[in-house]
Amino acid sequence: MKRPYLSIRSKLFLSLLFILLLSYSTLLFATVKSFDAFIAREVSKDLEASLNFAQNQYFSRANQLKFALMQPAMAPPVHSHIRHKDNAWLKSAIKRWQTILPFADVVSIVDPQKMVMARLGSDRSGDILQLPHLLERAFRERQPVVATELVASDFLCREGMSYYCRPLPEEREVMMITIVIPVLTPSGELLGGIVAGDLVNKDPYYPYQVQKIFGREVELTITQRGRKIASSLKNDADFPSVMAPEIYASLERGLPYQGETRIGAKVYKTAFAPITDSRGGLVGSLSVALSKDDFRKIRNDNERNIIISALIGILLSFGIAYAATRHVTRPLKALSRGVRKIEEGDLDQRVTVTSVGDGADQHGRRDRGHRPGQPGDPLQSCRPEAF
Repeated sequence: MKRPYLSIRSKLFLSLLFILLLSYSTLLFATVKSFDAFIAREVSKDLEASLNFAQNQYFSRANQLKFALMQPAMAPPVHSHIRHKDNAWLKSAIKRWQTILPFADVVSIVDPQKMVMARLGSDRSGDILQLPHLLERAFRERQPVVATELVASDFLCREGMSYYCRPLPEEREVMMITIVIPVLTPSGELLGGIVAGDLVNKDPYYPYQVQKIFGREVELTITQRGRKIASSLKNDADFPSVMAPEIYASLERGLPYQGETRIGAKVYKTAFAPITDSRGGLVGSLSVALSKDDFRKIRNDNERNIIISALIGILLSFGIAYAATRHVTRPLKALSRGVRKIEEGDLDQRVTVTSVGDGADQHGRRDRGHRPGQPGDPLQSCRPEAF
């Protein structure tokens, strides 16, 4: 079988084209990979920033409660009325505090024996407040305590929240950010404590604050033992009813978790942080999620631009390869054509090639210097007259 013949020009063109295409393909592959890695890093950074902000917002109102209630806790009139067990005055004081702290769902004042002296939502008093471990810690350390606790619906019913007085099988416990501030005299005598609480369940504040900063691309969800209790998701049924085992296992160890989670019909990049109570037990989680659809759109747009640029580069490669081949092979073709004519007997043929260096000029000079019949022709010495 006869092998296909390729001219020098064709071979050179294909070689240059192959080198350029290989270079562009390598560059395209490296660019796409680098962009994917960049997107992954940016997603991770965005998730971390969103989660940190969500955690700060989670305790922001608790800190407002703490600092706002620390002032009356140090006020002499409050000390005097607590010492004299003036429950009516303390009740009116709580009402006044609530006007500047409208998000406080629970506010109570207790004596050193943890007996309730006044409540925000009820006139009931004289019973022991059902947060003994937090009160003991605050009284022992003489410092305010802020913690997330799961409180029974019976506790909230006692605090005057009638909604929780009904049988609620799904809400036997409610997540509450709790603040306990010990009331101390300047000499350090313990007079009692102020207890305040902010319920997390179904509170739209936290999702709103996160989306106000990061936009609606970020979804915030707070869970209580794996069950969603507050979220920016529009459809409650979208969030998985049971948290994935690997996520829950990481949170139980007190570690954050990052990964992909399917919520409804979408896949999200998510970051979870554990929420623990005052004793270190896991009570819930705080998570932020970014839809992969948004990042796929960014990625597809950029990959389309990269591919268009690559196609333009490939088309230019054809032009560059063709021009370079034509420039390099033109003198070689002229030289080949001249040699062929000399072989055919045309000894007057001259080849002028300047682009391949002095060698071509010397070759042309040798051709001119050995033309038969001219002076200096070595064949002149072979004429019969010479003998």
